[in-house]
Amino acid sequence: MTKSKLLLRISFILLFILSAFRSELVGTDTKGYFMLFERMQRGIEIRQEVLWRYLNQLVVYVGGDFNLLLIISSLLVLVPVYLVIKSHSPYKFFSLFLYYSLYFYLFSLNITRQSIAVGFTLLALVYLIDDKKKKFVLFVLLATGFHTTAILSLFLLFIDRIPNKDRFLLLISGITIFIGIFLSGPLFTLAGSLFGYLQYVEAYELGTIPGNFAYLLILSLFLYFLMKTSDYRGRLFKLFYVFIIVSNLVIRIPFGDRIVLYFAIIQIIYLPYYLYVTKLEPRQLAVFIVVLYAFVMFFRKLGAGEIFPYYNTLF
Repeated sequence: MTKSKLLLRISFILLFILSAFRSELVGTDTKGYFMLFERMQRGIEIRQEVLWRYLNQLVVYVGGDFNLLLIISSLLVLVPVYLVIKSHSPYKFFSLFLYYSLYFYLFSLNITRQSIAVGFTLLALVYLIDDKKKKFVLFVLLATGFHTTAILSLFLLFIDRIPNKDRFLLLISGITIFIGIFLSGPLFTLAGSLFGYLQYVEAYELGTIPGNFAYLLILSLFLYFLMKTSDYRGRLFKLFYVFIIVSNLVIRIPFGDRIVLYFAIIQIIYLPYYLYVTKLEPRQLAVFIVVLYAFVMFFRKLGAGEIFPYYNTLF
């Protein structure tokens, strides 16, 4: 084993320890998982996606506690990410940096169930890139067993229908910004009133329209920069482009940021690949821009999910 492979494994082991042995006080959803697990221990049925429910039942059956559930779920979160980075990233440690700085890892300490689904979706995406569509569908369905929203990833089967014309791509990006800022929120509110969940819609903090627009402007400028400094328009780029479009459309939809995760995760593979093929000189400038983008995304999300203060049961 080479030194770089060993360091990559050690890095993921450290991430695993921080995740698997965290206190149930870390993350707002972790508390909910703990209460649901206690109900399962008392023989009370829980209403969750089938694979998450079976995982809880398995831990109870073998006499395990909530800590064992966190250990297994942490493995399910991190192993798919490790496998994809090891096999598909040209710059593996940069992918690891993006996995942390784009907040995917920290989100997993809170929304663990969905993060398992995101990990399996990432595996599905690399099968799609490799044109193995049956395996893509299989892993999306596996992800859906942990979180129903993962089923939305299936429409990526039509990824090849996205044209390669830059003007068209940028035009659609602009149109979806308008729809997301001015139309999606009212339409979602109307749906909430019709189907009886308006109170949840109204309680969700969406931020201000200027703030939402500023965020989408950053994404659009970053997209424009990537397109101007790279001629690559293959499936990997198109998956990243879909992430931008989905981000635009759901910016003012409650919990829309969680839907985006299934499409955003491809960044940990696409952005290192962009650095590998970019025509920008010096290449260090491209690295600087991508790192700057990652830090902007990190500080935008910092504090989400009540991950901090962090507590660990080992130390």
